[in-house]
Amino acid sequence: MKIYYKTILFFIVLLLFSCSYSETFHEVKVDGRYALSFPDYMEAAEADKPLNPKASLQYLNYFRNIYAVVIEQPKTNTIKDLQSFQQQAESELLQHLSAPQRLDSTATTINGLPALQMAFAGVVNGTQETDTKIYYRMAFVEGKTQFYQITLWTWYDWREKYEEEIQKIFNSFRLITN
Repeated sequence: MKIYYKTILFFIVLLLFSCSYSETFHEVKVDGRYALSFPDYMEAAEADKPLNPKASLQYLNYFRNIYAVVIEQPKTNTIKDLQSFQQQAESELLQHLSAPQRLDSTATTINGLPALQMAFAGVVNGTQETDTKIYYRMAFVEGKTQFYQITLWTWYDWREKYEEEIQKIFNSFRLITN
């Protein structure tokens, strides 16, 4: 009987350890333009199920409920500085949220590039199945000819759980020079 319990205990411990995720990150390069690193538990979104059709990079983990997209936009006469790019993207996001809240906003640099970071919370409009508040953390980065919007989101109640990893993802952003 003792051996039976030890065997069961062994398989329970094995099962628990096999379900854990690695804490290591892997770098993803996008068409020789930029690179970003993600935790190993995140994977590329399927092409036929995009998170955002405008995104040049989309990573996720459905089970951990964390999602990431990168949207690139060339500098134009109407959007020629980081603040106007950030305001446009913020406006687009807020159109889709009920009772949005801006949680913070910070000017910073990411790998030597000018950047802005901000966080929002709100309920996505038109979601019948849930009234769950979503947490959005966004970084806006200015390159020489392009702007980059990096957006990650998860459940609001899980924001603290992922904040450190989100910052690692943001800080891993780099332009690839040919």
